[in-house]
Amino acid sequence: PSTKTLAIVGDLMRGGILFNKKPHYPFFVSDILMLRESIRRIMKLSPEIIYPSHGRPFSPVDVKNLL
Repeated sequence: PSTKTLAIVGDLMRGGILFNKKPHYPFFVSDILMLRESIRRIMKLSPEIIYPSHGRPFSPVDVKNLL
């Protein structure tokens, strides 16, 4: 059986409001450069599905477009 690599990122990213399914930065960020570096570190793990704490899961392509 095939298994997928998942990343649960919690509040590192948030889902879109209503019908927007793209990932977004959190509303409150004190250091945007550190936030982006954290997202890059997760992307280096090559997850196939990324789960934020709010909203729908994202694909790696969606997250790369955010960066």
